[in-house]
Amino acid sequence: MNNFIINSKFQSLKELVLDAISNFNSKGKVLVEGQRNAIKLFDLKDITLNIKSFKKPNLINKIAYRYFRKSKARRSFEFASKLMEMQIGTPNPVAFFENYDFIGLKESYYACEHLENVFEFREIVQNEAFENRDFIIRKFTQFTFEMHEKGI
Repeated sequence: MNNFIINSKFQSLKELVLDAISNFNSKGKVLVEGQRNAIKLFDLKDITLNIKSFKKPNLINKIAYRYFRKSKARRSFEFASKLMEMQIGTPNPVAFFENYDFIGLKESYYACEHLENVFEFREIVQNEAFENRDFIIRKFTQFTFEMHEKGI
């Protein structure tokens, strides 16, 4: 059994998104290959899709994600959608996909638009010579305060 939800803004890409997820292991360009999760990029028409494949859950989590908790993929999609509603910048959520077997969650994927020229905040904090470092830290502090004020 599968569960696939796509953002209505990206409905025209539904078949391409499903194809990218279905062929995640054999297609796409690796962005991150971690011990737990993998992220790949897929070029679809006029956007680049960023798809995260979550670690396959152990037996207990398979059951938990089926009956008691939302999957990480679903939560990622829902949280990003909520941030967009609150006008807090985040990559556009495109879709999530959950694949279940008779026990529970087998695998899950979250897809969003890929943003270019994004870096990790720790790069700024750890590198005192980072260009515009103070300005970026001030802007990040302001952004964090605004999220707090909006209840995030």
